[in-house]
Amino acid sequence: MADTDRTLVLISLINFNAITGPGALQEWLLITPAMDVARHEKVVRKALLLPKITNTRASVAVVWAGALPYFSDRYAIDLLGKSGRTIAHEDMRIPPADPSNPISTITTFFPGHLKWDYDYSIGRLKPDVVAQLWESREEVQSYLDNNYQEVVLQGSTFYLLKGSDNILWNKVKELQ
Repeated sequence: MADTDRTLVLISLINFNAITGPGALQEWLLITPAMDVARHEKVVRKALLLPKITNTRASVAVVWAGALPYFSDRYAIDLLGKSGRTIAHEDMRIPPADPSNPISTITTFFPGHLKWDYDYSIGRLKPDVVAQLWESREEVQSYLDNNYQEVVLQGSTFYLLKGSDNILWNKVKELQ
């Protein structure tokens, strides 16, 4: 590979990794922590609580369908439908354009984050634990109020299905 080709590859890598701004280069060079490290740590801590309060048959509704199911080792219901056929085939919920901001249509477009159906994911599938919620909390509030008990454990909020045999209720009380 010629020196110019190497230079072009290096510049391309730097440019590609700079999509979040000039600070991305420092992240890429491991000078500063990567974007969202604090959020990832919080999700992992939450995931590690789930085996303490549920048995292995428990199902957990999540938004972050990677780290949370992986570290909790529990069956996950992906609220955004990226790994489920039903929600994946539904229409996107594109936010209305803001007339005062001409680029609002672009800035509010989040591929993979514009589909959810709480009637299906929580109302019909009835996960044992709702560990995360996405948008439109008012859509899910009646399900949570009627069927779930909100608990805060070590700073993390969970909604536990009332009467679920997959919740270790004695452990929940101990951790509260």
